[in-house]
Amino acid sequence: MSVSLMFQGVSVLLLSGTTVSEVFLNVSPNRQQFFIRGSVSLTCVNDGCPADGWTVMKHSGGHNMCDPGLRDFGTVSGSSVVLTDLDNKDISFYWCENSDGRMSEYTSIWVEDHVILDIPALPVMTGSNLTLRCLSRDGSAVAAFFFINGTLVGPEPKAELKIASVQKSDEGAYACTAVMYGRSPVSFLRVRDPPSAITALAPSTTHLQVSLKVSPDLQQFVKGSSVSVSCVEDGQTVDGWTVKRTIDNKTLECGAYCSMSERWVGSSCDLNGHMTFTGVYWCETRSGLRTEHVTVTITDRPLILEIPALPLMTGSDVTLLCRHKGSSVAASFYKNHSLVGSGSELIIRRVQQSDEGLYSCAIDEYESVWSWLRVKGFAGFELTS
Repeated sequence: MSVSLMFQGVSVLLLSGTTVSEVFLNVSPNRQQFFIRGSVSLTCVNDGCPADGWTVMKHSGGHNMCDPGLRDFGTVSGSSVVLTDLDNKDISFYWCENSDGRMSEYTSIWVEDHVILDIPALPVMTGSNLTLRCLSRDGSAVAAFFFINGTLVGPEPKAELKIASVQKSDEGAYACTAVMYGRSPVSFLRVRDPPSAITALAPSTTHLQVSLKVSPDLQQFVKGSSVSVSCVEDGQTVDGWTVKRTIDNKTLECGAYCSMSERWVGSSCDLNGHMTFTGVYWCETRSGLRTEHVTVTITDRPLILEIPALPLMTGSDVTLLCRHKGSSVAASFYKNHSLVGSGSELIIRRVQQSDEGLYSCAIDEYESVWSWLRVKGFAGFELTS
C-alpha cells in the first residue's frame, strides 16, 4: 500500500531517549494537501498555546533542514513557521523538536497543481463524523471518484465522501480522481481514541527498548550492497513491529511492494542493493507506536562516507571514513558545509550534542552524499500518559 505519512501529535507520542510531551504540530488550515502558490501555517502547540523552545523541522533529502547554516525554509515566528508560495520543494515531512531532541510525530504536506483531497492533517477522533471532498484550484468541490487503499468507493463519482462515526478501521490511504482535473495525491488518514480512552488503556509509565537496527550500521551504500533493517529489543527481533519506509513521499511496509528487491522476515527486512532503497525507515506497531527514523541512501557516486545510521551516545567515540570504490582514501571532511578535517579518517572523541550535523567527504572532483549524524543522551524510548 502506497501512502503519504501523516504522523501527528496525540495524547501519547513516541520519542527517542526522552519522556513524552503533549506538544504536537498544528497545521492551519487543517489539511495535508495544498495547491501550488498557496500558503500554510505550522505551529508547535502545547495545551492550545504555542510551545516555547520548540522548533518546526522539515525532512528533505534525508536531513533536518532548518538548523543554522543549512537551507532554511518558511518565515519563522517563535514556534511557528509560515510557508508561502508553496511548490514542490515544500513536499516533505514536518515535525516539532526542542533542543533536547524531543520530537512530536510527523505530518506530511503535499503540493499539487490541479486537484487536491481535503483530508485532515490532525488525527480524527473515533466516533466523530468526517467529510472528504475533492477540490479544484478555485476551492470548489468537484464530483470525483474516491479511493481507499487503492480500492474504488462506489461505482459513480460523488461530491463528497462521508464517514459517520469514524473508527480505527477507517484509517488508510485516501485519494480522489476528478474528471477533467486528474488524480489527487495519496494521503493517510489517522484515527485516534479520545485522550481519556488512551490514558485509561495506558499505564502511567511504560519503557520501550524497541529500536530500528540497520546492519551494517551505515547510512550510505553503493549499488550491489546488501542491507538488513530490523525491529529489535535487547538485540533480538520483536514480534508485532513492522519495518516501514518512505521513498518519494510514499510509505510502504517491507514486503508490501517490490518483492524482487525486498524479503519479508518477521520484523526484519532484507534489502537487495541492486534495487533502489534510498529512503527513511522506522519500526511501527498497528497501534501507531513508532521508533525514531533512520535515513538509508544507495548511491551511484564512486565516493561514500562511512557514517553510523544509528544515533551515537554522548561520550562515545566515532570514526568516519571516506571510501572510493570500496577502498579507504585520504579526503577532506565537512560538517554543515565547513571543513573540519582531512586525512584517512575523521575521529570524533567523546561525542557531544554539538557534534550533530550534516557530514560529507570529498576528494578532487568527487563528493559523497551528505548524511546527518545523530547524538543521543541514552538509548531507548519512554512513554508516559
